[in-house]
Amino acid sequence: MLSGQAIVKPEDVRRFTSELKQFTNKLNNDSSRLQAQFKRLGETWRDQEHMRFAQEFEQATKVFKKFMEDSNQYIAYLIRKAEAAEAYLRQR
Repeated sequence: MLSGQAIVKPEDVRRFTSELKQFTNKLNNDSSRLQAQFKRLGETWRDQEHMRFAQEFEQATKVFKKFMEDSNQYIAYLIRKAEAAEAYLRQR
């Protein structure tokens, strides 16, 4: 065990958290836009391939949504971790 050292650099955690938050927000916005476009496309594309692709698209959308939910939880965790590491480093 390392004594007197934080096992993570708070600035690295905050940098990654910021990037993850930006990525998650972009994914959410892009996903919403793409879903709306796909819905409009479904008004004119109505064959077997559309039905098959719609099922795959729905599955992928669920995976993205789960990732975004998990990411938001990890973002909150990582912020707390950075704060704890900063508090630890201030005590030294």
